[in-house]
Amino acid sequence: MKGNQWRGRLVLLVVAAAAAFGLAAAHAGVVRHAGMRQKLVAGDTPRAVARGKAHLDGGHNPNAVLRLNVGLRVRDSAGLDALIRAASTPGSPDYGHYLTQKQYLARYAPTDADVAAVESWLRGQGLTVLNSSATNLVVHATGSVRTLQRAFGVKINDYNQNGRSFHANDHDPAVPAGLDVHWISGLSNFNVYKPFHVDTCEVNPPNKCGYDGSTFTQAYDAVGNGSGQTLGLTLWGAHLPQADYDNYATATGTTKIIVDNNAGDNHLNSPRRGRQGERPIRPAHRSRCSAGGCR
Repeated sequence: MKGNQWRGRLVLLVVAAAAAFGLAAAHAGVVRHAGMRQKLVAGDTPRAVARGKAHLDGGHNPNAVLRLNVGLRVRDSAGLDALIRAASTPGSPDYGHYLTQKQYLARYAPTDADVAAVESWLRGQGLTVLNSSATNLVVHATGSVRTLQRAFGVKINDYNQNGRSFHANDHDPAVPAGLDVHWISGLSNFNVYKPFHVDTCEVNPPNKCGYDGSTFTQAYDAVGNGSGQTLGLTLWGAHLPQADYDNYATATGTTKIIVDNNAGDNHLNSPRRGRQGERPIRPAHRSRCSAGGCR
């Protein structure tokens, strides 16, 4: 009897050790999925879900078809940042000397082989590959919720937060470690992105298109006065000087928005929070918006 108890405790110890090892590997960003070495695509879970702030309503319709964007990582990101900074800095010997599309593809873009590997894996998982961007940065695909869950090792659920319903993956997706996948969007509709439309053009002055304070609330689905909500600003080309934001605040009688240009990468667009091309508003100076404008 004592021998059986000893063996039972040993089995429990081995199981516990295996579980602890698996947990440590997951936290390190490496997991095992279907017998293949995988890596987690960190930060691809909505913060409300990751922090347990959203109420789980149940599983999302497994037959629903979602469109996916799979982003690849540029080569020599630091070098590309330095090149763009020099080309955008007055007084620099390289000021105004930008890369051609051919030069960018040859020196910094993900290779055709990188794109082909991602596309091949997606097709092998049962997804339909639509196309890839001319810059080799994004692969577009579609798949049912059931297929996506199996491919990325996640569960896509329906959630509710503060009266707003959305679907999202329950944790970060996993992909083969050999694929240079940088981010994934489309597993969740938590973030809402709005393109500029012609109907946002101002009457006075004419032909001035964009979002002003009066259209801000509607454009970004702001709730109430917008307090506590964060917006990511995707800016192309050279940095906008802080003076531009200051002048806007002065002209509109609103509180100044302070933009941290040193946070994250600043050279390429990405649809995800804190990724390439997106500049976060410093939390202490977030803008509050209402029907009358931003405060």
